[in-house]
Amino acid sequence: TEDGLRAAIERADWHAIVAGRARAEATGFQEDSELLQSAAAALEELREAHELEEAERIVTEMNAKLEELRRQENELVGPVHKKQRNAIGKKILSCRNCEDFVSSQRFLKNPEEERARRIACARELKKRAEEERKRLLQRQREALAELHAV
Repeated sequence: TEDGLRAAIERADWHAIVAGRARAEATGFQEDSELLQSAAAALEELREAHELEEAERIVTEMNAKLEELRRQENELVGPVHKKQRNAIGKKILSCRNCEDFVSSQRFLKNPEEERARRIACARELKKRAEEERKRLLQRQREALAELHAV
């Protein structure tokens, strides 16, 4: 585990570092250990290039999918194929509005702004999850109290 993670850091291999870091944490390495600190620093250095690569991959794949759907749609002519064209049109709309695709397009246009938006969304999701957790705990306490009251 340790040697594999160090090798991944040396190679600057994003995916191997992420996987190695998860294995190291699962086997008991502390977050403040030298190894995990090195992994975190390596990921931070690689983050921008990785995000850019990921955004480009998503946009490229989705554009290819959209082109194929448009090609299929254009091949279906006449009133006989109206339902099929409508179905393909809905798929196209769904693809164009896909959250990952839209986010990746925004990232390619303005990385800093999109990063800030992603961080704000992550904070909001974390906040909602914590509120839900507190709500569930409160409901469990209330249910337990109701059971004891009976």
